[in-house]
Amino acid sequence: MEILDFVNFSSWDFLILTFFISAACGYAFLYVARGKVMPMLVASSLSLLLVDSAPISALEEFPARLIGFAAIFLLILFIFSRVIMQSPVGSETFGRIASLFLSFSQTGFLISILTSLLPDPILNQLSNFVTTIFVEGNVIFYWAASSVLLLLLVGKRANDEVG
Repeated sequence: MEILDFVNFSSWDFLILTFFISAACGYAFLYVARGKVMPMLVASSLSLLLVDSAPISALEEFPARLIGFAAIFLLILFIFSRVIMQSPVGSETFGRIASLFLSFSQTGFLISILTSLLPDPILNQLSNFVTTIFVEGNVIFYWAASSVLLLLLVGKRANDEVG
């Protein structure tokens, strides 16, 4: 019964967990496989920073914060993936398993950012499981750190194989 108390699948929990699993799998095989890891990581970090530090009072409300984050994220992602940062890291470099782990860590990072933008009444409806994984404490830092660490480990392995 303890596990059922920990995982209370309300509509928000189901939506968040379903999005996490489907986005991570899709991202692993469609986006990471093409070697575009760095633009996603940088775009999500910069978007959170810009939305949180914006001097615009309109970005203090939930819908505006979410829309602002999405707009800035897509703009930065488009610019970085087209112009600046083409990363050679992809499934052809280090395999599908590493792509899957990297995509799960980056998708978890993105979902923890998105849940940080939700208002408190919605956050209070989430189960302990979803709250522990995506909301509580410094979880955004842990998701970001795991993404960077995996990227460094995989990049080092790819460099060792090439050189």
